[in-house]
Amino acid sequence: MILVLGTVSIDRIETPGADPWEGAGGSALYAAAAAVSHGAVRTLGVVGHDYPAAKLTPLKQAGVDLGGLRPSPFPSQRWHARYDDGGHRETVSSDRRILEGFRPDLTGSEQAAAALCLGATDPAIQRHVLTEWLAHGKAPAGIPAGPSLGGAEAPLRGRLVALDSMLHWTLEKREILLALLPFLTVLFATTEELRVLADDHSPEAAARGLLGLGPLLVVEKRGARGARAFGRPSAGPLVQPGPSQPTLRPSQVRIWEVRAVPTEALDPSGAGDAFCGGFVGRWLAAAGPGHLTDFPGLVEDCLLAGAVAGAKAASSRSFHGLV
Repeated sequence: MILVLGTVSIDRIETPGADPWEGAGGSALYAAAAAVSHGAVRTLGVVGHDYPAAKLTPLKQAGVDLGGLRPSPFPSQRWHARYDDGGHRETVSSDRRILEGFRPDLTGSEQAAAALCLGATDPAIQRHVLTEWLAHGKAPAGIPAGPSLGGAEAPLRGRLVALDSMLHWTLEKREILLALLPFLTVLFATTEELRVLADDHSPEAAARGLLGLGPLLVVEKRGARGARAFGRPSAGPLVQPGPSQPTLRPSQVRIWEVRAVPTEALDPSGAGDAFCGGFVGRWLAAAGPGHLTDFPGLVEDCLLAGAVAGAKAASSRSFHGLV
């Protein structure tokens, strides 16, 4: 099972030449909708008393386990975004107060999930959930907030962990994200997020620097230009290097690339979240969380699955193109 953490929001989206629409959104829903075609998925998030639960029925019918959605007495998260003709997004407003106190205790089945997909949300919540999830494998009791882990060994022990973020979280809580890198299998980031996180203008150099901090793969989401994955040419069991590794040389890094799948985009929001869900879902279905027998071929397959999921998400409003 994949445990998908993320936001569950009520979105208001404006796109050129179309009337504004409002509906279910959030990183948890898009990622779960994309991953469920590959296997079992449980969502983990928080919803307010005002959330239109009926809008989640298609996800439940598709097989997504919604039992991980925790109720809150606070109003649901709301996000209002406006896209221009070039696909650039402006956040008009964002009410994320419901996230401030959200630190869920994981159930036994959630701790036992084979893979953890940390979808875009507050990095402090990502850190909390990752710490609880790793505790099931007798990992260290907590993950520091800063970039130094004090020499602690990365405790994945064959478990698959993927993390995605958003630019505003990368800017606001960069130190927390850096502290999580040694515990990740896959890091997803846009080109700009890579530059901010690694403090390097070149996305290629940024990816190499971040690889040296622990992830097995760094996946650059490039929108209409597709996606690239940076990683080591081969891999055995998923045992991560320690923190503070030197930046890898170009000859030490292999790059995989996939083009964006052509589609008529009605709503770009959620496409990146769906990419992550499709990628992680395909990885777990093809190879499981442990030993990788054909790592280069697996990465290519997962990139394509992510690109297909992203295109499906963009082809319709909300997550309906995925289920």
